[in-house]
Amino acid sequence: MNAPSNTQILVAGGGFVGATMALASAGAGFETLLLDAAAAPPSDGQDPRASMLSTSSFRLLERLGVLEGMESSLQPVEEMVVSHGSPSGGCSPFFLTFPQEKTPRSPPLAYMIENRHLREGLERAVQRNKELRRSAPAKVVRCETHKRNRIEARLESGESVNASLCIAADGARSQLRADAGIETTGWRYGACALTAVLSHEREHHGVAQEYFLPSGPFAILPLPGRRFSLVWVETPKAAEALTRCPEEAFLEEAKRRTGGRYGKLSLESKRLSYPIRLQLARRYGAQGVLLAGDAAHVVHPLAGQGLNMGLQDVLALEELLEESARLGLPLDSLMLLERYERKRRFDNLVMAAITEGTHRLFQGEGGALRVLRDVCLGTAQASPWIRALGERLAGAPGASRA
Repeated sequence: MNAPSNTQILVAGGGFVGATMALASAGAGFETLLLDAAAAPPSDGQDPRASMLSTSSFRLLERLGVLEGMESSLQPVEEMVVSHGSPSGGCSPFFLTFPQEKTPRSPPLAYMIENRHLREGLERAVQRNKELRRSAPAKVVRCETHKRNRIEARLESGESVNASLCIAADGARSQLRADAGIETTGWRYGACALTAVLSHEREHHGVAQEYFLPSGPFAILPLPGRRFSLVWVETPKAAEALTRCPEEAFLEEAKRRTGGRYGKLSLESKRLSYPIRLQLARRYGAQGVLLAGDAAHVVHPLAGQGLNMGLQDVLALEELLEESARLGLPLDSLMLLERYERKRRFDNLVMAAITEGTHRLFQGEGGALRVLRDVCLGTAQASPWIRALGERLAGAPGASRA
């Protein structure tokens, strides 16, 4: 085995949250090593996935240089509309809207960006940052704590890395979380989310639509040009059929579900489906390891907040690391772990509870449930504090922390 290398902060995981965390810690003056299990970022132009960035997430990525030169890849979301039922099958007369504030300096409610463009922006920012080291492909197979809480990460290659602090952003099946002995709780929903990018004839005007159907949410999320990202939750069997059926049949069903309001539809990407689950870590760190992103929390995609939750983890860690440096605290101090857990665990539990409650409210089709949903939507539209809670769920400016 080669002699171990050393760094102050080791970030395991080169995905969106891991790469952003590495940029933030390097920018704060910490010697940072990013371990990316992938040899190179995937460059699939057919990737159908897209993300909704809250205002605070947008500002973080902008500050770190990730969005530099990417104006044409960003779609401002000017309004969000939530209802139950579909345009083709009859919508509830009650719905919840989040319009953009009409003042000169008001930011959009959120921004939509395709994942492939966000991946490219992160890759460019990492390459430009001379203070950040990256090793790829480099997969952690074991993480151990030695004297003075020094972390040793052993890699698949046989090499090892010593660090004062390890940030585990290695996904929902985190090896580092398992090595730290941190358990998770959660369940599978017995449903899959199908996603695709479609182009269309008529303008979307930056309006995001979400309809709650018996099988799950059906979301239409605007993208630059006359295009939208479709997120369609169905049973695993139905999602598989929609993924594999002829393109013409898929487009016809999508047009029916959207009520024909977008005119002729064309498929711009492949169709991808993935199982939905809830998974929450019981702790956010142990033995010099802190969890971030999917390693700490996975929630139902109905509000599109998975990435924003992970980027809020980055913001909290960045702030705490800078404060620790000012106070001269060691990176492996128990205080850092406790403060990070206080900052993020409660917020993430609240978001998980909101998404779970919303899922259960809109799941059934009984008459009593429909009345309850109408009452909830009507009350939410009229109540400022409930609307503020909805804005938090939607990632609107009212939820921003930076």
